[in-house]
Amino acid sequence: MDENLLAATVVLRWLEEIEVPLSGFDLQSHLVGSSALISAQESASNPPSGLRQAAFWVALRQEIYIAFTNQRVVRWNLDRSPLDYSFSATDDCTWANRMVLCCAVVLKFCFDTEGDHTVSRWAELRRYCERWRSSLPDSFSPIYYSEPSEENGDVLPSVWHIGDAHVTGIQHYILCMILLAVYNPSLPRLGPGQRMALKSMDEEIKGLVLTLAGMAVSNCQTPPNMITACMGIYITGERFSEKRIQDVFLEILVRTEREFAWPTEAAQISLKDAWGWEG
Repeated sequence: MDENLLAATVVLRWLEEIEVPLSGFDLQSHLVGSSALISAQESASNPPSGLRQAAFWVALRQEIYIAFTNQRVVRWNLDRSPLDYSFSATDDCTWANRMVLCCAVVLKFCFDTEGDHTVSRWAELRRYCERWRSSLPDSFSPIYYSEPSEENGDVLPSVWHIGDAHVTGIQHYILCMILLAVYNPSLPRLGPGQRMALKSMDEEIKGLVLTLAGMAVSNCQTPPNMITACMGIYITGERFSEKRIQDVFLEILVRTEREFAWPTEAAQISLKDAWGWEG
């Protein structure tokens, strides 16, 4: 496969994404193109390398963004690709990419109508996420962390990391944990324990999203960190009833569009409506 063609398709897809406010809708034509190119290399015996490798990971994250925000599966057959899901010692970028892969797999579990939605499969995915988190090298630990200060009116924790790969990996870990919390097949649907189970799930999700947003703001020098936070805010934001948290979330969406040209207007309108804001 021509790696230049794949890279060009990824760049065109990025342009397609940021032009959504101008066109009014997302054609996703280049997303389909990159998926087709990835499918063409699934039979390769070796993992992608060089420019092809870089384009592969960007394309996968583009696909995850669309799948997450539209609540659908990732349309790649990652089972056939020679990709690394192991826990063996490696560089930090590979550690991060393992969780990006896991996020794609979790999306399939959640949204594949013909997939395996059993408790055992859910537990297997949860164990993988937890083992990934506990196996990370020390470089993934934040260099500074502080809880939000009520005296200062803070709502987000400060979580400073030394590199982009660390933020990428842990943010995708958080996305996985949000999805697995929502799509836990063992949650009771009826009965005396149902209300408490839903309350516990809601509190878990809220804590995860606040951390996701805090990581983005603390490491905002890299646009994808803010974009990933916008994903979580858009999907879970309506769970938050406190005005001060809603204000912070809205500012993250506005800032991401203003500073990085990433379209968030539709998300802003949707959340304002869910929160009952007027105007």
